[in-house]
Amino acid sequence: MAHSPHGRSDRLQLLRTGRPLCGWGDRQHVERILDTLLAIRITLSPTKNKTTQISLYNVYLWNTVQEGTGVRPGQNETLDYSLSQKIALTADARWSVQVGAAGYGQWQTTENRGQIPARESLKYRVYGSGGTFTVTSPFKGLFAGGSLLLEYGARNTLKGRTATLSVGFSF
Repeated sequence: MAHSPHGRSDRLQLLRTGRPLCGWGDRQHVERILDTLLAIRITLSPTKNKTTQISLYNVYLWNTVQEGTGVRPGQNETLDYSLSQKIALTADARWSVQVGAAGYGQWQTTENRGQIPARESLKYRVYGSGGTFTVTSPFKGLFAGGSLLLEYGARNTLKGRTATLSVGFSF
């Protein structure tokens, strides 16, 4: 799952200085951005046995002015989606794996404010697609999962790969 940056952010570091924020000693370049967001998540199981899932997660982010810079980044929206299938690994289905396709789109919906005019009108977008998996176990709801998404269609931003790994347990 991909999330928009919020809280402390180094979004403009590369544009301002030509180098990304690196290391703990470089903290004078970090700006504070306070964000407000609206998030909606929907998961549907179109089959009776609920082994197939369709998930959508939408986040809309309203940014405020960066502390000390007068810059207000544009608002952005992110839509994550996946289609997955749960497969039993043991006869009693105590061990299972859920695998599927996943992706996202993220785009800036409003212009930046407080920058030079040439930068104010630049809006970014990027898309990603790939695969995802989750392995569940009978041990107190223990699970492990991950995803690998390759980005494409980037405009006014960098593109790359997004990899996530997680381990947790259900209450």
